[in-house]
Amino acid sequence: MDLNDLPYYPNILLVTGNGKNVGKTTLSCAVIEHFKNEKIIGVKISPHFHEFDPEIEDVLYQTDDIIIIEEHRKNTGKDSSKLKTAGAYRVFFVMVLDHNLQEAFDKLMEFAGTEYPMIIESAALRNIIKPSVFLLLTHIDRPKPKESILPLLEYVDHKITLTQEGHDFTPSELNYKRQSWELNI
Repeated sequence: MDLNDLPYYPNILLVTGNGKNVGKTTLSCAVIEHFKNEKIIGVKISPHFHEFDPEIEDVLYQTDDIIIIEEHRKNTGKDSSKLKTAGAYRVFFVMVLDHNLQEAFDKLMEFAGTEYPMIIESAALRNIIKPSVFLLLTHIDRPKPKESILPLLEYVDHKITLTQEGHDFTPSELNYKRQSWELNI
């Protein structure tokens, strides 16, 4: 199947990484700060289920395999909180097993809509949608792609490397025009 034939979402900037600590959230925050006047929606999708307190968290949707939380709090140290602190208009944290990703994405879009630009951190999402821009972050010390990324490499619009000095990419290399992300490089 050609992943370019999947449903197209021009308002989505999709960020994935070659493992942990490659700067996905740092880059997402920088993009949110750069485009703060655009009311960006930040989304973190994780295949790992984290403990949360339903008395504190704003749980919008929950099944055995999907949990969608809207983040309202800043400075908790969580990635979703960092997106909110950076100035995201709204932030969602989605915990979902990959086999339920389509259902989770559909439900997320019911909450978020397509009116505003979105930046989503997820690798698996590229298997079910085509974003306007798909970025892959790697670390200079770990350039070899992990197995789960290999089938997606041909669809990556731009590869970004994290070095000791930071990313070799800045948010100014992106544009958001006519409800669509585009690369400026």
